[in-house]
Amino acid sequence: MIPEDKKEKPKDARALSMPVPGGNSEDIVIEGIDTARGIFMTGGTREKYIRMLGVFRKDSLKKLDEIRASIRDKNLSLFTIYVHGLKNACAIVGADELSKASESLERAGIQNNSKLIYSTVDSFLDKLQTLVDNIDNALSTEGMAERKEAIDAASLRVCLVALRKALMDFDSSTIHELTGKLQKVSYDAVTDVVLGEIMHQQLIGEYDEAITQIDALLAGLRIPNSSTH
Repeated sequence: MIPEDKKEKPKDARALSMPVPGGNSEDIVIEGIDTARGIFMTGGTREKYIRMLGVFRKDSLKKLDEIRASIRDKNLSLFTIYVHGLKNACAIVGADELSKASESLERAGIQNNSKLIYSTVDSFLDKLQTLVDNIDNALSTEGMAERKEAIDAASLRVCLVALRKALMDFDSSTIHELTGKLQKVSYDAVTDVVLGEIMHQQLIGEYDEAITQIDALLAGLRIPNSSTH
């Protein structure tokens, strides 16, 4: 278990109002997102922010289904976990309004206020879907969708093992270097989804969950004609 004080905490986007030096956000216009703030939150570079928008988009699509399922099953405990994750992720990319809405729903979940949840969740999900659509349009229209390079199983395993160690050691510089590399590569459709989830867990400071997912991915990664010691 990684101590809370050792995790790299996500910055509080709502507490920031400063401009982004060299952020070059003027050509990234997405309705519902303060892209200048998002660039600052994700490391200050346009390229890293674009990659993070892709991670956020994939995770949000997953969360849409998970939240709908938790509402259908009347599982407010799971619902609260899901909106908590969205609260942090939205703040990091600069989606302040949705971050605040997620926080309100999280509070309602903690207080078991089902009346508030059921009366507002549909509107919340519509806004999240609209944000995902806006991100899709921006990335495709502006030609910002990043081309990924193929990576072989052996190279992917090396990166994952190194990232696992960096997470265990709280080595921020190595973590940033390796996540940046992994965000630029593609293995297969299923693995790419898992990699995106690992990046998301790392981003919001959930190192234990990221390590668990890395272990599962390594266990299922097959390297042809190679030992997996």
